[in-house]
Amino acid sequence: LDGRVRAADYNLIDRAGADASRSATIDLHHASLSIPVHKEERELASDQRYLRFENVDGTVVVTTDAIRAEFTGRFHGSECKVSATMRGGVERLATLDDVDFDAQLTVTALELPRSDPEAPPEQVRFIQRFPQLAKFFRDYDPHGVIDWDVVAAKRAGPDEPLEVRRILVTARGGDASARQFPYRGSRLTGAVEYRPDGVWIRHVCGEHDGGVVCVDGRLDRPDPCAATELTIQGEDILIDDELYHGLGARYEWIKDQLRPQGRLDVDVALHRPACNGNEPGTWRSETTVRFDDLSASYVGLPYPVEHLAGELVVEGKRLRIVRMDGNAGKAQVHVTGEVALASEESPEMDVTIIADGAEFDDRLLAAMPEGIRPSVVALHPSGRFDLRTSLSV
Repeated sequence: LDGRVRAADYNLIDRAGADASRSATIDLHHASLSIPVHKEERELASDQRYLRFENVDGTVVVTTDAIRAEFTGRFHGSECKVSATMRGGVERLATLDDVDFDAQLTVTALELPRSDPEAPPEQVRFIQRFPQLAKFFRDYDPHGVIDWDVVAAKRAGPDEPLEVRRILVTARGGDASARQFPYRGSRLTGAVEYRPDGVWIRHVCGEHDGGVVCVDGRLDRPDPCAATELTIQGEDILIDDELYHGLGARYEWIKDQLRPQGRLDVDVALHRPACNGNEPGTWRSETTVRFDDLSASYVGLPYPVEHLAGELVVEGKRLRIVRMDGNAGKAQVHVTGEVALASEESPEMDVTIIADGAEFDDRLLAAMPEGIRPSVVALHPSGRFDLRTSLSV
């Protein structure tokens, strides 16, 4: 504790046959203070600790059994407000491990700490000190600026867990990537609220290469076994390698077999019941994909289909082609059917393809499989034709 510190009130009562009762009220003005988060930080200078506050104005009340602090100031350059009570007496206070405490910390426009190998050591120590916080950084790899309002408590002892009573995090333009869906969003907005009775995701939106993805949802409680409802909306999402990486191996066949290019809109609804004992609930999902100007080329017949417009619905491991229309040369192409996604390498399919006004041209002949191309070329076909074919695998 440094800076302008003034004892505003001091009280000592010493009665015969009774313990002495002492209290002191300390006014802080443009002061600074730092708190070691565990015993390894006790010997470090204040600028080597993450929990440090500058330009502090407020009061600290010290009694024989507690310290109560109310102040405003700067936390790593950001405006903050702190209300805290530490029970156990000033003589026991060396680190946060030594006393019971409950506290509320509100920070505006805070640059998030980092936990990567190049991060400052005090930031890494702070994140790793609290297992829930460390897990959050592992799961979402966040960066950038947030508003942060946290109410928490902890009993004395290095092994006692942090009890989170409320955390409200409001994004202000940073970026993050979920471990289970590694598709990084930038310029994030929206809020996430954690409480013992649930987690609320309130329209968290991020941008990725010109597209926008927004997530809303609720968990019944803040743990991996909670019942969960999520909705995800994506607009103008570019089909690229990062999207395939996020979707996982189950969708690699689309990239390898159909080679689509362009942008699409996506609506995803996810539901998972609570765990049954230690068994995690099974995710149920429904995904609707809409597009109006894609191109694709089936590897078995590499004749490009352009200006594709349509709608696909994925329910569980089954993809239903509601409608898909496009142009292949001068032909009008229409596709309907279903694809079973149970196998990652060779999905089952039952698809009908209709082509109206297709033309025998050099590009079509060159796209035909080598096994039948010579026989077709030998017939010297010309003109136009209509095609209806079914693919069942």
